[in-house]
Amino acid sequence: MSFTLLIIDDHQMIVDWYKYVLQQVYQDATILSATSITEGVAHVDHSTRLDMVLVDYNLGKGDAEAEVANGVEFVHYFRRKFPKADVILVTGHEGTLVLYTIHKKIVPQALLLKIDVTEDLLKQAVQAVRRGERLYSMHANEGLKEVYKKESLLQEQNVQILLLLDKGFKIKEISETLFLSESAVNKRIAGLKQTFDVLDNGGLVKKVKEEGFI
Repeated sequence: MSFTLLIIDDHQMIVDWYKYVLQQVYQDATILSATSITEGVAHVDHSTRLDMVLVDYNLGKGDAEAEVANGVEFVHYFRRKFPKADVILVTGHEGTLVLYTIHKKIVPQALLLKIDVTEDLLKQAVQAVRRGERLYSMHANEGLKEVYKKESLLQEQNVQILLLLDKGFKIKEISETLFLSESAVNKRIAGLKQTFDVLDNGGLVKKVKEEGFI
């Protein structure tokens, strides 16, 4: 059964390789491609049928004034017009917090880390998605398992606290930014220190960075 696939990556060689690999298996498929957000948006706007998109999460920034300025916004834009279409997301980011954010907020049918991508994996991902299955590559699965081991990180405010600590924010500044009392911020930080087995805020930031959470 034929289908229409849009590939978008800002590296022409990668786009060409994706097309080459998939055309070996899906001779009847219509494969469109784009090397910029602008081209990708044009395909979405002018297409009446798109069954799947293979998109790079790390797309270079588009026009800052445009509605779609990065890979995440492109996925949301694509889904507004084609809500039943499938999304295969490829990312070079190996940080577990980034993977968790992708998993929870984008919920792609397939999530592939670039270090995992081979001809076989690319074919398997498309085949699995077309069967209605979800496929995450090996390192994507490992990263998500690490996040779930530390359940306290699953609370979004804790994630925000870690990110603000990393930027050098003081407790009072974090309290004002997140609309939490200083005691609530300190309590959350204390819980995170216990989770990561560290004694101070500097050690906490260092530890979560070492483990790839931020």
